[in-house]
Amino acid sequence: MTKYKLHIIKPNADFEITYKNGHFHSLKKMRGKVNQQTHEYLMKLSPQLELGLEIIKRDYQHRVQIELIQDTTKPYDAMLQEYTEWFEAKFKFKPRINPTEIKNIKAIQAYLKSIDSNSEVVWKQILSNWNHLPDFYQRKVELRHIYSNLNLILTHIKQSHAQPSSKYSRK
Repeated sequence: MTKYKLHIIKPNADFEITYKNGHFHSLKKMRGKVNQQTHEYLMKLSPQLELGLEIIKRDYQHRVQIELIQDTTKPYDAMLQEYTEWFEAKFKFKPRINPTEIKNIKAIQAYLKSIDSNSEVVWKQILSNWNHLPDFYQRKVELRHIYSNLNLILTHIKQSHAQPSSKYSRK
């Protein structure tokens, strides 16, 4: 979750806008009065997507101020989002994410970070090269299976890039 402070210069009111996974989540009054005009103004100043805040800053620069209060996005959130998108593209439905799966994505993230400081890039490479794995591992798409076979998955992907035509070479 990412929280922003939205300060409306006239009538001097502050609000907290929260976004979850880049989408509007909540709006909370911090101080100041809310009248009909302020309420209508808030509807324009609270974009559905977090990316829209940059447009609001530009278009309303002399009337509002927006500053980041806190970014509580977890390090594994981006990896989980990448996995969910990959899974949906592959199987045409969302994966079931439960506390055990969250625990496994955290463990995957920690392990990948110990190998490479940019664990998200390594994770994207793993998912984008999934078709290079042997069929047995390609069927193991749950996070608990990926985590338990992570060393073998990384080894297979590395070998497939080192010898791209090894299946068809003469011996």
